[in-house]
Amino acid sequence: KFREGKYTITWSDFSVGTPEKGLTRVKQMVTQAAQEAMGFKPDLVEKYDIGTPVYYKFGDDWYKGKVTAFQAGWYTITWDDDGSTDTYDDLGVMKQMVDAAANLAVTSIEAQEYPTGTPVYNGEFTGKVTGFDDGKYEVTFADGTVHHFHDAKHMHSLVEAANQKARAENPMAVGNSAATAVIVISVLVLS
Repeated sequence: KFREGKYTITWSDFSVGTPEKGLTRVKQMVTQAAQEAMGFKPDLVEKYDIGTPVYYKFGDDWYKGKVTAFQAGWYTITWDDDGSTDTYDDLGVMKQMVDAAANLAVTSIEAQEYPTGTPVYNGEFTGKVTGFDDGKYEVTFADGTVHHFHDAKHMHSLVEAANQKARAENPMAVGNSAATAVIVISVLVLS
């Protein structure tokens, strides 16, 4: 039944529910039921290990999850956002989800310029990069506040400010060209 933009499903035990993922999930359930009714036999060989990450688009939003079970040709996916589960027997869909997760991981790694632990300074507090996800840096400052930054230029300025602060506090630090010049001249004079 479809009412007020939602599908209501009556299950074989006569309970009633609304799928959380909307039309996409309803289409999937109808397809699976039709395949079972026509005698479809799923591939019983497990191709994706438990724990394999997946990434899938429902409506306008993308969701991360992982394979949490495999039984009789059906994969169970548990979604990270709400812990809900879906089952899939279509290896084409499974391949799309696994490939999308692999591409997401590569994109995230390539986009991360500053690794976890990189020092930052906002003019008031020092801090460090404590995470990176979907192109967004998580930064924790010395006062305990946690901020998230998408802007690469802003991250660069925070990291550069930390580098300048470190050079000012430790003029003998490696990479401080003025300190290096003084050391080189001292060695030449003493020789």
